[in-house]
Amino acid sequence: MVLPGALVLALFLALLPAGGLRADIPEGVALLQSRPREGRGLPFLPANTVRYLSASYRYGDVLLELYLIPALPGEAPAPDDAGSSWDPFQCPPLGAEVRSGDSPQADLVLRSVYQGVLVYLVTPREFSEHCQFLRSFLELFIFFLDSSPGQTLQRQQDFFRRHPEFPAVLELE
Repeated sequence: MVLPGALVLALFLALLPAGGLRADIPEGVALLQSRPREGRGLPFLPANTVRYLSASYRYGDVLLELYLIPALPGEAPAPDDAGSSWDPFQCPPLGAEVRSGDSPQADLVLRSVYQGVLVYLVTPREFSEHCQFLRSFLELFIFFLDSSPGQTLQRQQDFFRRHPEFPAVLELE
């Protein structure tokens, strides 16, 4: 039996929760809020012209900003962050640093280099899942990068020509 389109639509709408199509986001999940976008000049560093890809993630009520910069094999990317000082940040197994000297009201800025990608994570100070987010993001991002045809080249000089995929859903453990 084939149902008329209007009847199918009516049944679908009747089954939706009162809040519409927005499903409840499970606890411990970060969702990609925007497609990766290219930019120049990291906003949290002194005057610079660093080229990056960025994206936003939502974790509960918290908005997280992520910035990626590629590095050539064997090189750690080093944007000119003169005027900024960095302190070690415990985030095993990743090596991470946190920008020091910021006011208590300023967002927290973490950076980590992993398999040729420099990642900056900007979060509100009260956010406490930094390491879980970085680990989850980098594990999936590198998996996608390595699984896609032609992506090895992107990790180097072609990183910005065809933007790599960012994971849409991250489970923070």
